[in-house]
This record gives sequence, structure tokens and C-alpha cells, in this order.
Amino acid sequence: MSIAAEAGTTVVKVDRNFDVAEATTVRDALSLFAPVQRVTIDFRGAASIQDAALPIVAEILKTHAQACVILLGLSRHHQCLLRYMGVRWAERAVAAPSFGGAGTLG
Repeated sequence: MSIAAEAGTTVVKVDRNFDVAEATTVRDALSLFAPVQRVTIDFRGAASIQDAALPIVAEILKTHAQACVILLGLSRHHQCLLRYMGVRWAERAVAAPSFGGAGTLG
């Protein structure tokens, strides 16, 4: 996984298994870069995404509800799990979620 931050924009590229430890690393890195204005988490290179990591992703979305957050490469299954956790997807793009009315992330 790689994490790059510059001028309020953070890009995370997942290139192997995304598990609880990886999700925790992303959450902790974003807290170091706060405040962030734009976050892209790209799962397209992930070999697998563990369901157990998604509550941390939902927490990231809630914590950064005022930022533009884009999630790329999630399966419908993972999108549904995040929806169960309160993440609402913007109609204009599946990759741009919002969190329970707390603010537009996409």
C-alpha cells in the first residue's frame, strides 16, 4: 500500500490484501495529514478486501465527512456492507459516498 499526501489531498493505493491492519494504517495516516480536503482510496489493485476492515473505512468516512472522499474498486458486496454501516452513496457516482447526511464526501 502507498499513501501520498500533498496540499490537503491524500491518495491511498491498495496493492495487496486490505485487512484490519491496513485499514488502521490508513486511518492513522489520515489523522496525521488532517485536515484533508480530498481523499482517494483506490482498491483496484487489492488482491482482497476483508469485510472486517470495512468498519474502519466507515469510520474514516465519518471522521472526514467534510472532505471529498472517493473510494475506487469496491465490489457491490463491499458497497452494501458500507451501506449497512450508514454510508450513503451519491447517486451521481458509485465511487463517491456520503455518510448518513453528515456531509457530502463525493
